[in-house]
Amino acid sequence: MEQPSIKSDTNAWGLTSEPIPEHAGSHLGINITNEKLLPLFSNHLIDWSFDRSLIYDKVFNRIQLGIQRVKWNNTILDEFNKIKTKLLNKGPLLTIQIRTWQANNVGDRSDLLTYNDGVLRKYSFELYKNEIDKILSETKIIFLTIDREDFLPQYIDYLKDYNVITYLKSDSSHLSSLQHSAVTMLLGSLCDFLVCSRVSTFAECIWWFGGCKAKVFPVG
Repeated sequence: MEQPSIKSDTNAWGLTSEPIPEHAGSHLGINITNEKLLPLFSNHLIDWSFDRSLIYDKVFNRIQLGIQRVKWNNTILDEFNKIKTKLLNKGPLLTIQIRTWQANNVGDRSDLLTYNDGVLRKYSFELYKNEIDKILSETKIIFLTIDREDFLPQYIDYLKDYNVITYLKSDSSHLSSLQHSAVTMLLGSLCDFLVCSRVSTFAECIWWFGGCKAKVFPVG
């Protein structure tokens, strides 16, 4: 039996009123500029569901096999191993992945909070707080990552009575931005619970690299 598509924002992503670029391919309504990539996209979408019970074992195992084959270099592994000792064996771990959509990362549009490509991106402190509050009573340690570090103090103050671990770019000045992101993703994947942006690919990586074990509280 084939894996059915799981209803999520993926079904609408890319469905815009904007014209499809010349020579662009179209797959499941998603605009893909490079037609050579079309065969790599499945007809059955499972993105952003965060529900392991909906993913067939055959699909799950195939993706996990690919993850297990990733070879991280020693720089990333050494940094990951150094920080993970602060997170493990201290009780249930909550990862909070905050995507403000205002970080202007490489490749980001400057208007992501208002841009509508079929998916609406949302951010507010209250949206995150509402989800975090659902799981705080079961949490012993928190790993907190955010794409705008100047927004961090509000969360640190809110969580001041909890054991909060952060891993900021200033903590890893010897790493490239990509290396820092890789270490952050691997640290986040150790979690038992995950509060994250509903439509963040970084959150999706955290969940999959953690073996889809975390109970997820999506925001937005």
